Amino acid sequence: MSEIQNTFNPDDIIPRFEWRTFDISKEEGQKYFSKDDCYRSLESQEIYILSELSNDNIKLRFEFMDMKLPLRVNENKLELWTVALKAPFPLSIHNLALLFKGLELPLPKLNQNEFSKEEFFEIIKSYKELHLVTVSKIRHGFRPVGVRSELAEIIVNNKPYYTVSFENEDQNKVWDLVKEHGLTLKQNTNYIKFLKEKINLKY
Repeated sequence: MSEIQNTFNPDDIIPRFEWRTFDISKEEGQKYFSKDDCYRSLESQEIYILSELSNDNIKLRFEFMDMKLPLRVNENKLELWTVALKAPFPLSIHNLALLFKGLELPLPKLNQNEFSKEEFFEIIKSYKELHLVTVSKIRHGFRPVGVRSELAEIIVNNKPYYTVSFENEDQNKVWDLVKEHGLTLKQNTNYIKFLKEKINLKY
């Protein structure tokens, strides 16, 4: 099953508090959710663009460039994130400028207003501050008590990992699930922090 989104309206975006751990086994992750409650399973191969100068979440997923921005961290270490961009190819120079702002790098001098996926990644590869990491994912979605929850199997550098996450605009609902599953002693680790650790980049 694929996930296709061809419209993006910033006015429709609601920032959500997120909690995620990669410090988990497949068996441990599966015990938190019932297979009967899974409402979707998505398989994807994604390319994350890691910047030495930024911790924004920027990736290629389902042929869209996706950018999420961290807004703040609450007292329970839940992170509030917002979606800033979902843009298809060809990528407009306006959206390219937004991505480079997220990467905290100057936009190069360019003589065109649209960019194919191949042209975009050629630009990215020209910056020594940027690093590409391919992540294969199988994500299983759940909605206990209205909280978007996920159990995912991922592969990074040919090594498998498992991750569980909870997200909702209501921070209390997210934290209640973390406590219910006995996960309060595990560190909340977002994808960018996790991937930077895997390639020895500072977060």
